[in-house]
Amino acid sequence: MYLVHEDLFELYKDIEFLRKVESMAFDLVLSEKTEEKIDVDIDKAVKETNDLLALIEKYGTVLLVSDQKINASCVQITSDMVKDAAGDYECVLINLNESIINKRQDEVINIFLDIFDKVKVGGYIIIPEGTYQSLRSKRRGMEALLKASNLRIEFPQQYIKNVILASKS
Repeated sequence: MYLVHEDLFELYKDIEFLRKVESMAFDLVLSEKTEEKIDVDIDKAVKETNDLLALIEKYGTVLLVSDQKINASCVQITSDMVKDAAGDYECVLINLNESIINKRQDEVINIFLDIFDKVKVGGYIIIPEGTYQSLRSKRRGMEALLKASNLRIEFPQQYIKNVILASKS
């Protein structure tokens, strides 16, 4: 693999990112396929997403990246639309499960990195349990990816349960 960029600063930034991923999220990058079957409870995923949307829509612009169609007033896209999505959002809610189960780990990481870019500085990323449990590396791997992406893991408010909350500073 070669890293190439006209701007030396960008090149060093990419090298530093790769070093963080190697040190903090080694199992994300090089994890072996497991025989563990991940079952997705669609009804539970939709319910927890609707519950979270009811709590966060008052905080500003919300982007929902979801495998299921949710009846909500926010901007909603699927994982394959992330790269083309325009704008920055105060809050990004990630409800991915079916679309990431059978993907290679590097593809899953790239999807999440593209999603993380959609949140404004000072904004929040919310990852419900149904999403991080759909990863082979579960919660630990998601938290490592957030940290490697220079996002800050926050404590959710007491009425928001079973989520990972991160902010972009």
